[in-house]
Amino acid sequence: MGSLISNIVKDSLESVFDDIHDTFARDIKFIKDAKRVILSTDPNYNYLYKNVRGQVSSVKRKIVETTFKARIMYVGRQNEDIFDGETSAQIKVDKHVGEVRIKVDKMGYDFLKNTKRCEFDGRKFTIVSDEMPHGLFSPRYYNFYLKPSDEG
Repeated sequence: MGSLISNIVKDSLESVFDDIHDTFARDIKFIKDAKRVILSTDPNYNYLYKNVRGQVSSVKRKIVETTFKARIMYVGRQNEDIFDGETSAQIKVDKHVGEVRIKVDKMGYDFLKNTKRCEFDGRKFTIVSDEMPHGLFSPRYYNFYLKPSDEG
């Protein structure tokens, strides 16, 4: 099917949104779960069955993290005193105190979809939503909602 908008015009319009993203995006750190590497020289140890006859000689944890650009929006400066806890019961939407929305590009999305935590502004956040793709002609950016993590 033909299009009323040429590919050149589409690329030009999408480049405007890319410029906006480049202008307002900040670095945030995405942290995946640590990879657990077990080094055992004991042939009697079987990690899958937790064989007690053998012993683990060494366990290493390697944290996988990287930094991407994202636009950050603090959803509101809610206080727990005035935050309506019954909202999710009425409209079936979970809202969290201190919720943050981030918008990442395709590269950030590919890494973030398997990520558990994000870190920016000196705080750690956990992802509480699925991705929400959007773009002018095709998905180019993805929104995620985060809540502050209780860990230090």
